[in-house]
Amino acid sequence: RIVSLSASNTEILFAVGAGDQVVGRDEFSDYPAEVESIPSVGGSMGKYSLEQIAALDPDLILAAEINTPEQVKEF
Repeated sequence: RIVSLSASNTEILFAVGAGDQVVGRDEFSDYPAEVESIPSVGGSMGKYSLEQIAALDPDLILAAEINTPEQVKEF
C-alpha cells in the first residue's frame, strides 16, 4: 500500500508494475490514465491531507524533491 506524493514517483511505480499497490496520489499525478481512479491526497500549494493519508493506511509514502523536509516529517 503506497501513497505517492509526486507525479514522477507515480509514473515510475506504474512503469515498474507496482501501480496496483498505489492507494493514494498527489493531485498532479495524471499519468497513466489509471491513476485518475486513485484518491488524491492533495498537494496544491504544498498542502496534503494528513487525515486522508492516514486513512489509506499506507505501508510506504514516497516523497520527492518537491516535498520539503518539514512536510516529510509530518508524515
